[in-house]
Amino acid sequence: MRVKIMESKIEENNGERRVVLSGRVNIEDAPKLRDLLLDSLKSSDNVSVNLKDAEDFDLACLQVLCSAHHTAGTMGKSFSIADSFPAALEQTVNESGLLRDHGCMNDVTQTCIWVEKKWKEHKA
Repeated sequence: MRVKIMESKIEENNGERRVVLSGRVNIEDAPKLRDLLLDSLKSSDNVSVNLKDAEDFDLACLQVLCSAHHTAGTMGKSFSIADSFPAALEQTVNESGLLRDHGCMNDVTQTCIWVEKKWKEHKA
């Protein structure tokens, strides 16, 4: 089965901007994903990414998500992954070694998206 290319849409609700992604999310999509997230952070104080319909991930896009979280923190804004984490994302995060007990030194808001506790909450 061929995985479809990354598709995106923007939803706005009560001051929150949600970037909804589906299909493949990999290195070829990293520039588009970066631009989507940066534009969203410029437009809203609260940005989340819905990945539940995304089917494939690679480290490049995980790095873009991490960078967006860091950028949000430096801008005094909120960035999170919404809803549930798809199995493909969980597998890539586990294989990459990104899961951690606490955020990195750049996690000024203490809301790191790779903290294992958050992943467990999303599974509940």
